[in-house]
Formats: sequence, C-alpha cells, structure tokens
Amino acid sequence: MEHVGFKNKTFESQGAFRLILQATSNPGKKVKFMNDNYSQKDLHTSSVNIIFTLLDLDTNVFIQSAQENTISNFIKLHTGSPITKNKVESDFAVVTDGDLDFDSFNEGLDQYPDKATTLIIQIQSMSQGEDFVLSGPGIKNSNRITLRGIPHNFKEKVNANSSKFPLGVDIFLTCKNELISLPRTIKIIN
Repeated sequence: MEHVGFKNKTFESQGAFRLILQATSNPGKKVKFMNDNYSQKDLHTSSVNIIFTLLDLDTNVFIQSAQENTISNFIKLHTGSPITKNKVESDFAVVTDGDLDFDSFNEGLDQYPDKATTLIIQIQSMSQGEDFVLSGPGIKNSNRITLRGIPHNFKEKVNANSSKFPLGVDIFLTCKNELISLPRTIKIIN
C-alpha cells in the first residue's frame, strides 16, 4: 500500500527534517514550518510535519487524545505506522490532551538509550502563558520560553526526566506551525 504523506516527499521531508534537527540542536528555540497545507483538524501543522518525516512502517505510535480514532486513522493512512495501546512499546507518542506521566513511557536501556519514546505534545500557545528558563547542552547560558496548555507539573516532570540521563524521553512541543524541542538533557531552572 502506498502511503500519502507529503505531496513532494523528497523536498518537503528534507525541509521538515532540517527544521526538526534545528529545533533539536537548539533546545527551546522555536522553529516554524512553512507548509501549512497539510491539515488534520485534531493535529497541529507542526505535529503533522513530524509525523510525516519521522514515522514509518516500523514506528510504534501511542495516541493520547479524545480523537484517538481519527488521529490513528490519519497516521496509519499517511505513514503505515502501527498504533499501540502500550506506552512502553511506543517509539513515539502523540498527545493532544489530558495529563501525562513521562515515567509510563519507554525510557530506553543503558545499552540502547535511543530506544526511548519521543513525545509529541500539542499545547495551546508558545507566546502566552507560563515562563520557563531552560538550561543544558545546546543552550549557551539559558533560554526563556513561554507556554500555555502544558501537562500538569511540567517543570517537575521535565527535571525528573533530565535526572535520568542518558535514559528518559525526548519531547517535541507543537503549537500550530511552531515546534520547540526539549531533549532529555534539558532542565528547567526558573
């Protein structure tokens, strides 16, 4: 079965991958996807770009959303990724609502820390809300971000996750066409 995804798979996936890499290399830096023609009413443009770029037939996806069936069908159509109900088995988790326990996902193994789950968490705003100051690799001194619609006790969860390094989950925060990456090495210091 051919999967749909990007219309111009080569160029659009390369462009999206560069933006994802830029965000991951610069934790807390907001990047914007310019191709907003991929709509799915329950997913932000930035979430869709990550899904089209990083998910494939071998990527197990957990979905936490009131619209789980719709999102699941969208992901299966466009990527062929298997959907799992088991958080520990997931390579990626798409979270559009509800609270979140980072510890319930795969944190990797000492020999294979890269096997940890990557969380794609949709939030309400990256320009209004609560301020956070980030510190860690990829940040020269500190980096301030403003977020609204984040999981309960977000600061504590991020810092507890960071203390497990090299284990722990990696986080993509998405809002509309914007993306912020919070690798497991990042701490919130404010």
